[in-house]
Amino acid sequence: DQRSRFEQAVFSVQAYAISRRAGVPECFISYAWGVAEHEHWVEKNLAMDLQKAGIKVVLDRWENCRAGKSVSRFVNRIAECSIIIPVGTPMYLAKFRNNVSDAGSVVAAEVDLISQRLLGTESEKESVLPVLLAGEKKTSLPPLMLDRVHCDFRDAKAYFMTSFDLILDLYGISHLDQAVVDLRELLCQTGPEELANKSMVGPPSS
Repeated sequence: DQRSRFEQAVFSVQAYAISRRAGVPECFISYAWGVAEHEHWVEKNLAMDLQKAGIKVVLDRWENCRAGKSVSRFVNRIAECSIIIPVGTPMYLAKFRNNVSDAGSVVAAEVDLISQRLLGTESEKESVLPVLLAGEKKTSLPPLMLDRVHCDFRDAKAYFMTSFDLILDLYGISHLDQAVVDLRELLCQTGPEELANKSMVGPPSS
């Protein structure tokens, strides 16, 4: 029921974003390999749900197939994307510090480029939206990201609400916008039948 409600709400938000002629963000997801559960969550939950919302997602497991498995070409996509979403886990921080392999890590290269934004203008800083998946901020994210955690996904029960709010933020839709307030409430409280009745969202009537 939660999944059904969430996907209906996301469809409505996408339709609303289109009606507002909002630009479609392109998001680069930076995360660490090494923990199967986290890898699965990033691809099958976060990335796929953002994609279902109409958001363009750059993910290594998808992108490298199209780019001929060129790591350097993939990492350079960071400069092309409007939004960067680092996924904080203890493995992410370890790979940023190059503590996992003598050969270095792709995460370290990605964070080098992400850090350029975090040291740039305010608009560049705001284009980096770290999320926390496991551990604590200090044990899961590089120093420049500690004060910029945008979403906390550690509570699995709150996944759909947290993801929904992230999607709103990516589209630049206020959580208080009357077109989505009811959807947020229904996502928490009611079943898919009631949500379907309010699936056509739009600005409040005058």
